[in-house]
Amino acid sequence: MKKDVSPFVKNRVWEVDFIRGLAILLVVWDHAMYDFARNFPLWATGGNEFLYTVTRFASDYLNGGLRFLWRPAFLFLFFFTSGLCTALSKNNLFRGLRLWAVACAVSVVTYAVEALSGEYAFALFGVLHCLAVCVLSFCPVYYLVKGLTALVSHVRKRPYDTAMERWVLTALCLILSGVFVTLHFVYNVRLSEMVRYYATVRSDSKIIGLFLVNEKWWTADYFPLLPFIAFFYLGAGLSRVLYEKKRSLFPLLDGYWNKPFCFVGRRSLVVYLGGQILAIVLGCLANLIAFGSLF
Repeated sequence: MKKDVSPFVKNRVWEVDFIRGLAILLVVWDHAMYDFARNFPLWATGGNEFLYTVTRFASDYLNGGLRFLWRPAFLFLFFFTSGLCTALSKNNLFRGLRLWAVACAVSVVTYAVEALSGEYAFALFGVLHCLAVCVLSFCPVYYLVKGLTALVSHVRKRPYDTAMERWVLTALCLILSGVFVTLHFVYNVRLSEMVRYYATVRSDSKIIGLFLVNEKWWTADYFPLLPFIAFFYLGAGLSRVLYEKKRSLFPLLDGYWNKPFCFVGRRSLVVYLGGQILAIVLGCLANLIAFGSLF
């Protein structure tokens, strides 16, 4: 006789999906507000009352205190949970390469949009680029630890020591996170200053913008590796401790109430890209209907 099994009996790691879903929705919202505030100048001057209200709301949000408080928080959550996912992903190398391919496609599309519209849209090194580099940088760290663990196990003539692998990888990721945080505080501008005042580090080096906030790299979507890679490695380090068995820490709290956010969290890349495309498409349609042009 087949048992009637509740859909929540399976101990899925729902909290990671939930936090990632919440974070990606906030990222999509933030990008949409940027698009509506900056990429459609006729909304503020063309005389359409509704579109003027929308662009003023978006502008007030971009310059408001609420964004300066919560944007660093949800960016931390986004990169931290992405680090947690390294313990849950079946293939981090494939995950990183897929992210990088999509990020490059975003750069091409946004460059074309900026060339056609004349508005500020190009993403040179945005959130997907940064996340892809974080994931790809984790892969050699992971395989180095696996190789050293295999070597030690062979020398000691014992079976592969998974506990050693787990704790060495945890320690190494946490050390790297600490190193990256230290480099950020010593050399970079504060994340709050980057968000609120668009502060940058002055440097003539062409490569420095990959690591530190630099005005020469600043495009419509810009995420240098510091401090975000530190958030990622913090999550990657704790993931081996928190999710050794790949089970939820709060199984009794799982239920239908978190399903929408978990759904988004499991499809974060699709939601991110879809949200970006939807915001631009809706903006262009509104602009076309009200003023007869896409931008």
